[in-house]
Amino acid sequence: MPSSVAKICLAVVLLVVSASTIAAHSGATGVVKERMILMKQMAKDTKALAKMAFGKTAYDAAAVRQHAGEIEKRAGAAMTELFPAGSDVAPSEANADIWRSWDKFTAIAAELESAASAMAAGADQGPAAAKAAFGRVAGTCKACHSAFRK
Repeated sequence: MPSSVAKICLAVVLLVVSASTIAAHSGATGVVKERMILMKQMAKDTKALAKMAFGKTAYDAAAVRQHAGEIEKRAGAAMTELFPAGSDVAPSEANADIWRSWDKFTAIAAELESAASAMAAGADQGPAAAKAAFGRVAGTCKACHSAFRK
């Protein structure tokens, strides 16, 4: 495929994905909007950590502490309090299994807090340790999204 065609295809895909994300978040209010903002902020921190953990950007222990600390601050009870019963209505991406399996959901949120805390605390141990710690953080995110996201 010629490079200009590939670029056009990529642009179209990015436009569709961006429009879908915007549509999913448009109209959100109250606690649903708050948790969408929280998740978006955690995603930004996770992406920054991933880039350092996998050598895409230079390793910076202070930045690891900052980003992991932000995730830690938003995880655990800070996250679960944004999921009151009945808040699974559109445009929320949360599914009703959160409330049916509340103990599992809160355990995963607490594990994310613990994993992020450990990553922040171990930032001075270098890139190899950060990569291992990032695996725990990302695995926790994946477990939650797999179980509880529409």
